[in-house]
Amino acid sequence: MNTNNTITSNENKKRFQRRPKTQSLGEEIANSISHGVSALLGIVGLILLLIKSKTVEEYVGSTIFGVSMILLYTSSCMYHAFKNESTVKAVFKRFDHVSIYLLIGGTFAPIFLVALPSPLKWIMLGAQWAIIITGIVLKAVKVHKYQTLHITLFLLLGWSGVFFINRLFLFSHLAFWFILAGGLSYSIGVIFYALRPFKYSHFIWHFFVMGGTIFQFFAIYFYLIG
Repeated sequence: MNTNNTITSNENKKRFQRRPKTQSLGEEIANSISHGVSALLGIVGLILLLIKSKTVEEYVGSTIFGVSMILLYTSSCMYHAFKNESTVKAVFKRFDHVSIYLLIGGTFAPIFLVALPSPLKWIMLGAQWAIIITGIVLKAVKVHKYQTLHITLFLLLGWSGVFFINRLFLFSHLAFWFILAGGLSYSIGVIFYALRPFKYSHFIWHFFVMGGTIFQFFAIYFYLIG
């Protein structure tokens, strides 16, 4: 057996192994600041959405979307702000992961309420939130378990819009493209979140999440409400 080949093979395996979950102080500072800024932008976004809303559906959808943005980015900011292994960090970890489900549901709320007719909007909302509540319960009880299941649910929920893609496209071509861009941004970012191929991978994931939210905010603000 060639010892040199074995050593090289082991080195290659280590190179492409997932980075450990514990992040450096610099990474955590970057993570916290990035989503802290996003939380502030979320507050501004909520105010803008409410100012532009006119109908009951628009007010309700805008409120749910805006609040879900603020919750996700605030929870993420606080989670990354505390020391590893601390009780407070563990609490905010649950909030951080649960709020991902809330943002997915919150993003679709104004889309369903404004762009879809009854009873389709209520069927879609009911089906989606049944899955969201299931995911939230699993996260709240066992935050460290079922990671593959949760990532799968995030992607399935996020791409559930394919069931009404024609209606959305007819309602607003530009809204459709912005929502699609947001979905792609979230989905590509999952690669960095799940694999953590190098240092600051989680920070890069944060920017893909921010990009996804911005794209979909543009769709809702400029083309769905008002």
